[in-house]
Amino acid sequence: MVDDVAFNTGFIKYVIIRGVLTMVFVPDLVPMINILLCTIIVVLGIIVYTRKEAIGALLIAIAFGLFGISHVYTLMGLGPSWETAMITARTSAYLLVIAALYLFLNGKDTITPK
Repeated sequence: MVDDVAFNTGFIKYVIIRGVLTMVFVPDLVPMINILLCTIIVVLGIIVYTRKEAIGALLIAIAFGLFGISHVYTLMGLGPSWETAMITARTSAYLLVIAALYLFLNGKDTITPK
């Protein structure tokens, strides 16, 4: 039985069990699922870029790589101490997605002319 939570560092919690400070692994499913989905999008974006030379797909892959990095920070419990890096990564990722969508909208998403 857990008496009291001493402190939380993301997916590792330190608890006092029967008077002894113990490290317990407690997975946080939301960041883990987000990292998995970001990884899939990065891989698919790179595949689309290599096969179709679509710059927009590469930009989206890079953006979701940045989102994935911010989710890793969260999963590791580094969110508060790395807040500036997380804000920068997420803002950059959103700007990359905006740029990719702009390229798609204007038909300029491929390297070779159409």
